[in-house]
Amino acid sequence: MYLNYSVFETFKMFISCFTDHMMMWIILISMIILEFIMFINRDNKIFKILMIVIKIILLFLIIYFYHSYLFSGFKYFMHNMYFYFLNSIIFLMVSLILIKKYDKFINIIYVIGLVFLIYSLFMTHYLNNIHLIILVNIYPMVVYGNYLYLCLYLYLIIKCIRKLLTNK
Repeated sequence: MYLNYSVFETFKMFISCFTDHMMMWIILISMIILEFIMFINRDNKIFKILMIVIKIILLFLIIYFYHSYLFSGFKYFMHNMYFYFLNSIIFLMVSLILIKKYDKFINIIYVIGLVFLIYSLFMTHYLNNIHLIILVNIYPMVVYGNYLYLCLYLYLIIKCIRKLLTNK
């Protein structure tokens, strides 16, 4: 399920998420606090376990709400809600498996991605999992989230290539 709005209309919809829903502000402030806590506790094992638990809960929520639709979203995939949730699963798995060290850039992308994902899952629950209504309400998160994930994947690929070239 997808929409295809212009960049300007998508940005207007993104701003309206902040003006129409107080929950977006709550999620944003919570994620800024989380980023600060991540920076302070970057070597704390208990905090790392807590972050793993949060990621696993988010994975289960995505699978619970969208399990039968995850692989039906490959048309206009950067604007497709189902591809966004599949991409979110990949994003969470990558952050569980590959990202071990604290990296400011990765954590900023991670926190922004979490804001988009948590808001999207909140709207899914709030709107009783009616996909068309959900898509209209989370469309900016879908578009910006997919591009954000793409940036993260490119950054990780470049980082891995650089590491391979410097170790030889």
